[in-house]
Amino acid sequence: MGDVPVDAAALDAHLSFCIRSSHQSSFRPTWETVGEPTNLVFRLPAARGPLPLIAGPRAEAASSGSVSQAKRPGVSGDSPLKMAKHWHGISWEYKLERELVAGIRKWGVIIMHSPLSFDIGRRLRGEQRLEPLILESLGHIFAGKAAGTLHQRAGPMLRYIRWSVQADMDPFPLEEGQVYEFCKSCEFSSAPTFLRSFIVSISFAVHVLGVTGGADCLISGRVIGIARLTYLAKRKKTRRPPLTVAMVAFLENLVCDPTARAIDRICAGFFLCLVFMRARFSDGMNLGNLQLDTPSGLATEVAGYLEGEVLRSKTSFTTERKTMLLPMVCPRLGVTGLDWAGVWMKLREVHKMPTGSGVPLLPGTGASGEWLLVPPSATVAASWLKGILSKGGFDHGALAKLGTHSCKCTTLSWCGKFGIDQAVRRTLGYHTDRAAAMVILYSRDEISSAVRALERVLVEIREDRFRPDATRSGHFPCEVAAPSAETEGDPPDYESNGGVSESEDSQDEEDNVGDLGAEERALEEIGAPWRPQGAASDRRMFRHKLSRIIHFVADEAGATFACGTKISSNYVEMDSGVSFLHPLCKKCHPVR
Repeated sequence: MGDVPVDAAALDAHLSFCIRSSHQSSFRPTWETVGEPTNLVFRLPAARGPLPLIAGPRAEAASSGSVSQAKRPGVSGDSPLKMAKHWHGISWEYKLERELVAGIRKWGVIIMHSPLSFDIGRRLRGEQRLEPLILESLGHIFAGKAAGTLHQRAGPMLRYIRWSVQADMDPFPLEEGQVYEFCKSCEFSSAPTFLRSFIVSISFAVHVLGVTGGADCLISGRVIGIARLTYLAKRKKTRRPPLTVAMVAFLENLVCDPTARAIDRICAGFFLCLVFMRARFSDGMNLGNLQLDTPSGLATEVAGYLEGEVLRSKTSFTTERKTMLLPMVCPRLGVTGLDWAGVWMKLREVHKMPTGSGVPLLPGTGASGEWLLVPPSATVAASWLKGILSKGGFDHGALAKLGTHSCKCTTLSWCGKFGIDQAVRRTLGYHTDRAAAMVILYSRDEISSAVRALERVLVEIREDRFRPDATRSGHFPCEVAAPSAETEGDPPDYESNGGVSESEDSQDEEDNVGDLGAEERALEEIGAPWRPQGAASDRRMFRHKLSRIIHFVADEAGATFACGTKISSNYVEMDSGVSFLHPLCKKCHPVR
């Protein structure tokens, strides 16, 4: 046969016909489905907005295959829907951290006082077992939130509920007049910062949980005004001073001193890591994958770098940032020229420091000196830093002002006094400019040039050509002017971001102590029973006066706790009838 020309349009039409004829539609007429179980669930759209909507009928397929009758909830205009409020199933707790569970439980107590005043309660209207569904939903709503944030936001709201119940008033929905009366009652009886925290708690409830009436309270001039008035009475804020060059040199010499105690050397190395990595205490706790970068080729003054990655950081605001590792780099040579980083890494290996996912870089220690898998608090770490430096003969008055945040600001302060460009200092402090986000993304290693600028400052300090602890006129003793003056004026305040991040809990304010006793009393009075699994109710319990951590007595002798700590006047014995046990000592009652 000869070649026959093919019409392209006809070929396309034929192929379309073949495709249509070989694929059957899944649609079936109603009369063909009679007697068969249906997969459709008839339901009105979920309730949205500030006003609660009446849930529509709902039908679900029975296990036998027959279609069940839709049940309509009995709702009348003047009678609210009755909801099951007490359910203590805890199967979901196995998947969550205990601190996070306690925070979710607190918000569950708050919501259960008036479920229809919150968005999640309106969405679940008509459910029989409401409380477990709310707790499960809160676990998803609070995904990515720090446990500390949940506790901080719940505390003021619990105190407001307690006040409302005592005044024989309904706490929810929020009413501006009632909130204002509560603020007036706390004006002179609470901490100066409490009402500001209460406003932040309302804002959290509005934007995250959709509480009814909260938006009106947030725009009330008198509510905002009284919170501002009390806040102005707080103690004037003083920032933690940076470490001096002599203090940093003492820490470096201590790490490299083989005759010193191993635990002091390891702790000193951790604080040096915070200093030269410009890291917060919370960042240092989450620092992992440490490795030494040793230069190849000819030996130079630069002995390489110490590198690591932080999984959780306070600056991780967005969901995308929470899934990214924050690389941290610091030079191995500090102000003395000693390779403190290399010695410190060998010390950690020799003394078998615990490492791995979820293990802090500097764990706490037990009564017998063993390493624990729980981190020390910022307050404890600050006391360790002061205790180590006190052995160097430094002035006790200067040491009293130090905190863990002194480590982060040390080298940043040196760079500011030296005259390093603001953009470089911003990069060293792990703060980025939104306009330069893509430039930083595609550079892949933006921190390299910034760390080299820091090395330049350290070289000048080692050569005694730059003295950051001197007065302004004595910073550069060998020169009339500074060697670099790209910018003038004081260094910018990188840490003043208008408030504490809600994405990660700040663990760096050692003196940030609120009215914890008032929150605990509120939890007891409004009825919030919760005990972690395995926490026996017949054991004697003590609470620390400052940290508020609950410990269990080891035995009938009553001299020590189960964790090995001795009972002292710093602890107060608790009533056995306490219903909400939080926070618990993680060694007295380990997470199961």
